[in-house]
Amino acid sequence: MEEILNGFAKYGIFPTCIAIFLLLVYMTVTEIRNSYLKRKEAQQKLDDEARRRDDEQKRDAKMLESYKEFALSLLDRPEHSVEEEKRNNNLNDFIYKQLNGLVENGADRAYMVSYHNGGKDLLGRGFQKLSITAESVDHDIPSIMTRYQQLPRALFPVMYTSLEDDGVYDVEDTTGVSENDPMTYQFLIEHGVRSAFFRALKRSDGVIIGFVAVEFVLQKCVDTATTKKDLDRTTDRIVGALLGYRDDSVIL
Repeated sequence: MEEILNGFAKYGIFPTCIAIFLLLVYMTVTEIRNSYLKRKEAQQKLDDEARRRDDEQKRDAKMLESYKEFALSLLDRPEHSVEEEKRNNNLNDFIYKQLNGLVENGADRAYMVSYHNGGKDLLGRGFQKLSITAESVDHDIPSIMTRYQQLPRALFPVMYTSLEDDGVYDVEDTTGVSENDPMTYQFLIEHGVRSAFFRALKRSDGVIIGFVAVEFVLQKCVDTATTKKDLDRTTDRIVGALLGYRDDSVIL
């Protein structure tokens, strides 16, 4: 109060009132600004807390979904019943009898190859593979079944395309395909094959699920017409057995 009176005496009433007014405005603005900053800081804390809770909820939900998928994967495992085991054994016995028949009719080796997937690349695409799943060999002819498992189908582009398009691929003389089909040629000479004949195993919708093959090791096939006829008939029988085993959309 004394400072105001001194201001009146020294500067006059009007200038002093103006100074007092400006001081009051400054104090009001400062108080409003401080109040705003406090509210903003409080709101920021609330927003941070809400964001933290939201992140925690998303993390918990993702973890819960992972647990759920894992639990369902355990519950969805196919049940391997005694009846299914018996049917599977009967199917395998039938396939081996058919392959044995091809060997009895003159082939040195007969086998069935199944198409399947195995693993994925970085883009999530399944690797298309093939494996020998049944084999019959004549006496003194070595087995190759364990050597050819989990092979990429892309290793045999010419044979693969021929089986896809025509359902057959015949190599009456192995040396004759060394130039136009070097991959199949390399595959055959690795185990001493002189002649080989392949027939596709197709589902009812035309999708190939594998193939049946006969090979001649000791010498080239002499009676190719009979060999092809026997192989065609055997392949049809195996296809029928496979399609009759269960719904053909899930075979192999």
